[in-house]
Amino acid sequence: MVEAALYILIGIAFYGAGHQLYLGARGARDQPHVIHAGMYFLLAVFALCAVLSYQAQTLAALLPLGKLSITVGILLWVGLTWFIAAYTAVKPRPVLAGLSVAWAILLISNIGAPYSLLYADITPVTQALPSGQSQLTWQTSINPWWWAVEIAMLATLGYCLYATYRLFRDNDKQAALVLGCGLMVLAVTSCADLLISMELLQSAYLTPFGFMVFLLACSIYPGLQAILKQQPRPAAPSSYNLTFNLHQPRATAGTPVTRAPLHAAPGTDIEHPPEAGRALQQAPPSAGFTARIDAEAVAAPHAADASATPSPEPAAAPAEPEPRAAQPSPAPQAAVRRDAGTITLMSDNLIDIAVHATMLINRAKRGDIDPTTVEELCNKVRSQAIETRRIASRLIAARRDATGDRECGED
Repeated sequence: MVEAALYILIGIAFYGAGHQLYLGARGARDQPHVIHAGMYFLLAVFALCAVLSYQAQTLAALLPLGKLSITVGILLWVGLTWFIAAYTAVKPRPVLAGLSVAWAILLISNIGAPYSLLYADITPVTQALPSGQSQLTWQTSINPWWWAVEIAMLATLGYCLYATYRLFRDNDKQAALVLGCGLMVLAVTSCADLLISMELLQSAYLTPFGFMVFLLACSIYPGLQAILKQQPRPAAPSSYNLTFNLHQPRATAGTPVTRAPLHAAPGTDIEHPPEAGRALQQAPPSAGFTARIDAEAVAAPHAADASATPSPEPAAAPAEPEPRAAQPSPAPQAAVRRDAGTITLMSDNLIDIAVHATMLINRAKRGDIDPTTVEELCNKVRSQAIETRRIASRLIAARRDATGDRECGED
């Protein structure tokens, strides 16, 4: 079972090394790809040595594999130190120099040791089995140099965790969390291997799997981050300051009008400032702020007829009669009221056009170009523009007729 898992790990490690070299050749600078690829390759060799040591049957075949495995493991820890330094940009020179020198001394000692840094002595022992056959085993003793290896491992993990904390505090919290999770898995497996070396725990060595989890975490996170950056983000809602008073400048408008959704109910009211309240009360009931697609008929004549009826006024004290020429005529008063109602209706239509055009612009900015919705908004703007033009034409014609009648009367 362990050998099968190690074979799978070897395949993944060789693929990861090739992929990181490819990314490094493309010039990607999100992480040190060359050091990452070297760690993948060292991990593959480290796992292969572990598989071959499980299959070794003689001491002569086991000793070279043990020394090679520890040598590759030391190089793997050195690569981890410099990978963290390049990834987090936390490079205390005394710490890096001290760790590199310590691992270099341990590497040379492992090469010169007769039984590697793990074992001080290996003695073959023959045991008799209940079946009458004999089994050859080896009695080992831990090399004192191995405690130096464990101390160097703990010091390296301490520096890596400190650099990860600096990355979390200063730059990228998400990358630091991913890096920290991988380091914690590696620390747990390293402590488990220490217990196995002291014969306090019976299990296979787990350090290769801890390195694999760490390297995969550092490989997958940049890809996921690039995918998330490519996804479109929802546009932030914006508000628009539209003026409801025809003579009020846009910069001094009192109440902003927020962008209204397209599916609002036909009877939805839009708030307006108090300045326009009195003018809006004079408008006919059909002159609202909601959209009207089929607005071909205008209710201004009805409003004019209604407004032409003089309202009863309280009785006042009789005043001196004025000359007939100086008394105001009821016809001009009705014309003034009619003109005020028509101008108010035109102002309402222009506000409707502005609101619908703003909704259309917002949808274009968001990329929400639904043909049906766009056609509906354009039809609303078109109908309101046609209605406003017809009202303006009638107003101009009425003014022209009134001017002509006055000139004829003067003649």
